[in-house]
Amino acid sequence: VHYARGSNAENVLRRKDESRRQKRLARKERKAEERKAKEEQLRRLKNARREELDERLNQVKNVLGGEEGKPDAALGGAEEEMILKLMEGDYNPEKFEQVMNSVYGDDYYEKEDEAW
Repeated sequence: VHYARGSNAENVLRRKDESRRQKRLARKERKAEERKAKEEQLRRLKNARREELDERLNQVKNVLGGEEGKPDAALGGAEEEMILKLMEGDYNPEKFEQVMNSVYGDDYYEKEDEAW
């Protein structure tokens, strides 16, 4: 007795094996969650770095005589930009001395102060 391939398919009790599909979907979901967690951590680190730089900038402004609430009270736009540029990256003492001497050289200290 011969059976055609198509006619026998509905009579056979064979379990559908979807384990590979389920594993693939589970891996895809896990990778998406890991990516999302990594992006969140990176966003937190960037915000922490930005807050740290803002705090340093406010400290510099306070030292130079500005008030924390007033933006650019003590610093001009160019000076603030220069300080931000110095705070980026690793500390280089030679570069720091060069920039500080160019900005706060003899001319800066010879200038009359209105408050005194």
